[in-house]
Amino acid sequence: MSRRKQRARRGPPAALADALAAIGPEPGYDGVHTVEDAATVAKARVAWQERRAEVAAAHRKRSRVTDVEAMQERHSPTVEIAVDDGAGKRRTRTNYTRVRQSEAWRHNQLSAMQRQAEVEMVSAWKARTAGTGIRSFSQWGGPIDAGHRTNDGDHGGTLEKAWVEFVAACKAHRIRVALVVEVLAEPQTLRDVEKKFRMRPGSAMARYCRALDLWAVIRGWVRPAKFSGNVDKSA
Repeated sequence: MSRRKQRARRGPPAALADALAAIGPEPGYDGVHTVEDAATVAKARVAWQERRAEVAAAHRKRSRVTDVEAMQERHSPTVEIAVDDGAGKRRTRTNYTRVRQSEAWRHNQLSAMQRQAEVEMVSAWKARTAGTGIRSFSQWGGPIDAGHRTNDGDHGGTLEKAWVEFVAACKAHRIRVALVVEVLAEPQTLRDVEKKFRMRPGSAMARYCRALDLWAVIRGWVRPAKFSGNVDKSA
């Protein structure tokens, strides 16, 4: 049986059914023998139908949810979870299902090269912040402290050099490094980032992809001519 037929068989909600029952049955023409009586019954039937339409409209208005976030919360309530913030750390960060869904959607929209760029940028940022996630202007560019360096051989130094070049290139191409770090390392949805930076819906993902492409250019995976030259005027 189709869902439409199932809904038809279920009938109206209990509250609506009670409200309609309180109006009473539809007036009929039983026992009517004159034109005057028939006209009176016809007016009563019209009034009865209008009253039922008003009750049904009021019920739909009360049950309708216009707040998108409230609708999402009612359909799929958020569940608070705790995620370890690094090996050997007692600190935990609070995350939400909606954030995980946003991160999964973002990951699926990236190309293989952009995903590799994202992995390397995360490694470079963790090395710069020592896994604490503390952000400051001094950590965006310039060399990192000796205590923050990792013991992964030349790879860590390569990523550190690439990060310094990346920050300088972002300034040249008018890409906001703060926005890239928010999307890259913070447990937020893209919409939260756009609200924070007062951006148009959908623009955070586009600018984040431009940053990933710029990282690919710096790493030598693609030629600079392949990088889009559009200027981010909001920087």
